[in-house]
Amino acid sequence: MADYMERDKLKYPSLSSAFKFSMMALALCAMNAQAAAALSDTEIRTILKQRIDQEKMAASIVVGIIDDNGSRVISHGYASLEDRKLANADTVFEIGSITKVFTSLVLMDMNTKGELSLNDPVAKYLPKSVTVPGRAGKQISLRDLSTHVSGLPRMPGNFAPKDPANPYPDYTQDLLYQFLSTYQLPRDIGSKMEYSNLGVGLLGHVLCLRAGVDYESLVKSRILLPLKMQDTGISLTADMKKHLAIPYIVTEEGASEATLTATSNWDLGRFDGAGGLRSSMTDMLRFLAANMGKQESPVQAIVDKMQEPLDSQALGKPVRLAWGGGNKYGSEIISHAGATGGYRSYIGFDRKAGKGVVVLSNATTDVDDIGSKIINSEYRLRQLKMPLSFVQAIEKAGYDQVLAVYQDLKARDADFYLREEVLNEWAYAKMKTGKPQSVVELFKLGVYLYPKSANTYDSLAEAYETAGMNELAKSNYQKSLELNPQNQNAIQRLQVLANGSKGGF
Repeated sequence: MADYMERDKLKYPSLSSAFKFSMMALALCAMNAQAAAALSDTEIRTILKQRIDQEKMAASIVVGIIDDNGSRVISHGYASLEDRKLANADTVFEIGSITKVFTSLVLMDMNTKGELSLNDPVAKYLPKSVTVPGRAGKQISLRDLSTHVSGLPRMPGNFAPKDPANPYPDYTQDLLYQFLSTYQLPRDIGSKMEYSNLGVGLLGHVLCLRAGVDYESLVKSRILLPLKMQDTGISLTADMKKHLAIPYIVTEEGASEATLTATSNWDLGRFDGAGGLRSSMTDMLRFLAANMGKQESPVQAIVDKMQEPLDSQALGKPVRLAWGGGNKYGSEIISHAGATGGYRSYIGFDRKAGKGVVVLSNATTDVDDIGSKIINSEYRLRQLKMPLSFVQAIEKAGYDQVLAVYQDLKARDADFYLREEVLNEWAYAKMKTGKPQSVVELFKLGVYLYPKSANTYDSLAEAYETAGMNELAKSNYQKSLELNPQNQNAIQRLQVLANGSKGGF
């Protein structure tokens, strides 16, 4: 059975994310820079326009921001391409795995009220006929399910959907129980984190059994209604249906432009607790405000409690119920992302910095990079593709006219720009064509556009070295080191060149 989960997102394996480029080389060149300036609303809107209008990688993106200036929504694109209906704060999206945060809030609420304990074994709440796998004398607890250390796989082995476009509805309770009763854990419980849709789906199911209600009723009564999230749920109200964004799959054939194809909404069934909720930006900003401590509510205590790290369980990292995140570029971000068959979502916040973001989209291009960059602009946007207008103009004018082509396109459209990562990745791909001078021109453009980036000088140096222009390679490696003294690639290549070795990689 193929893998049904990637990172922290609920997704069907045949609908793989488009354009997953490696960031490893770029990460090696990251600098210990000072806190970056916040993106302006104009800069955020430019990012949305680039992804939607130029790269054609999304139908619409709605961004909600909370910071010292209050809350606001920035949106671009269409909730329905066919009807040309603009997306806005009231547009409804599937939020996918962000649902897991709501499920764990219900768990925390029930724990706080003494209805259960985080450390209760899952088996306590299931029928006696169901055998829950254990290992080394330990049973899987409710907390293990929420923190993804249960040892259960991402998806059950007997998951065989009849409809790939809406894969979950036919997975029954009997199938769930059959899988649990026959599965053997591959490792000790708590020894390793492995993201599990099965685990959190099972958690939601168990909470419903304990409460005696269905999942939607449970999460509405405990979380949604106290936060006044009227347009969030699983079943679509008439108003939610009116504002529901059409989901789209992003595809690209060869060198042609990406295309957006409408697809089906998902019904999660037994996996509702892992990814079944739908919501609007208006509601998600209420949820974000509560998590940032900006909005007092009846559930504030459990919202705050869930952000506290539990005792360490995995690789020395702080372990929280449901939430992920990390500490990078001086930001301590708590976050979660989500994905279903035609939607992507992200929620993240740096509570100490007082800044949080929600990003919702109705297409299969990930948006977590946009959210992270809005919180802290040091984060890099995901590399997707070069603007077609730029590629066509260069092919026509010649690579010796790269700078002139860029300047002409910029003069025609003030919003036109080339992201450093995209240009860099594209130029490296061109390096394989055997035309080193053309590649040199592309990397020279990178230096022109991003003169304070150590990576652009490092890349230009590699291009010069490949072309046998070693003195120019040395000077650019040295410039890169001036900007980033920790650039190991520049250090190593300068040593090679100093020893008289020929260029090349």
